[in-house]
Amino acid sequence: MTKSDVICPYCEQDRVWRVALTPSATDQYPHAFCYECDTFWENGDVIDDQTGKTFKFYLEERGQKLEYGLIKQGPAAEPS
Repeated sequence: MTKSDVICPYCEQDRVWRVALTPSATDQYPHAFCYECDTFWENGDVIDDQTGKTFKFYLEERGQKLEYGLIKQGPAAEPS
């Protein structure tokens, strides 16, 4: 990891990655995700320990079941 990596504010174990949920027609990665603890930040959310939710909860809010195959990984998140 480098100094510029955004470390997950919840688990402090992994960097936060920019992600898209498939199917995605573009190469943009509007959301953020920690693969270590499954915290998910929606597009526009500040990445901190007051925002974000578990990926499972995010999907359940939308009537979907947990499916990690929906995640399309992009670059590491950058500090805001």
